Amino acid sequence: MPPETPTLVRMLSPPSTRVQALRQGATRARVVAVLLGLTILLVADATPNGPLANLRNWVFDAYERNWPASRPADQTLVIDIDGESIRHIGQWPWPRDQLARLVDIATTARVVGIDLLVTEPDRLSGGDRETDALAASLHRVPVVLAAAADPAGTASPHAMPAATPVVEAGYEARAELPHYQSVSWPQAALADAAAGIGLVTVPAEPDGIMRRMPTVASVGSLLIPSFAVEVVRVANRADSISLRAEPTGGCTLEIGDETIPSDTAGGVWPRYAVGAAIPSVPADRVLTGDIDRTVFRDRVVLIGTSAPGLGDAFETPLRHPQRGSPSRRSWSRACWRAICCGVPASHPPRNGCSR
Repeated sequence: MPPETPTLVRMLSPPSTRVQALRQGATRARVVAVLLGLTILLVADATPNGPLANLRNWVFDAYERNWPASRPADQTLVIDIDGESIRHIGQWPWPRDQLARLVDIATTARVVGIDLLVTEPDRLSGGDRETDALAASLHRVPVVLAAAADPAGTASPHAMPAATPVVEAGYEARAELPHYQSVSWPQAALADAAAGIGLVTVPAEPDGIMRRMPTVASVGSLLIPSFAVEVVRVANRADSISLRAEPTGGCTLEIGDETIPSDTAGGVWPRYAVGAAIPSVPADRVLTGDIDRTVFRDRVVLIGTSAPGLGDAFETPLRHPQRGSPSRRSWSRACWRAICCGVPASHPPRNGCSR
């Protein structure tokens, strides 16, 4: 009878056909579930300070605390303007000729990085004599000066000096980099005499812990290297820096012929060491001649301050507070190991590449 024909057809259909239809339906459901899950992960990953970012940070901190880096023979040394140095030499800021003396004493260094801002004229001098003395020292010794970006864009305008530009290579790398419109550059006479200039500004993490150090930032239409990267460039006698975005994610920073991996925002995750003193010498003892000048030979020398109330203090994944120069020194040292020893400068937990 015609009304019963469809039912009869279904009853007479081969079992294999019904099973195949059920399998196809289950496969479509699984595909939809996987695509939905991937969409949720991508949305969560793109959310600033979202659950995946917090999970990554927790894993990285645990890795740093439980498997800290070993401390190899150091190629870097900090001249520390500490509280005792200020007490012995005089209140801060010191006249520029004192900085000139520190640079001249470290003249055998591979590079000297002054992790202090020298953006304004010397207020303690009656003229330009002290600034001219420092400029003369910068001509004699390869020195990198610090510049500070102003995220709020309220810094007084300074003419941009001839800083080392970073060349973009490969895919577009600029979008996720730190962006700034206003930068406090070193005083013109000093900038012209320096071997390099780099940014010391570090984008803040939501929880205040310094996990990443930037390698490159976008300033107007140019890409400018960080202070640590410029120190490494000058130390390695490289003429160029380039940033290449990889098609598989992450970026590669090229300093001359050497490469350092970074994440998509151009950030490097330094390895911090536990229970190892930071190699440093007090600035006052350097000025008084108590420190043998041979300790600076062929080393990366950073001049900075750890005096209370001066400079920046950061908390590391080890939950140990560190002052600005030692923290940036960890990144400079990591880069130096990558170049000299073939050791990866970092272990980015996301979209990074390793050597």
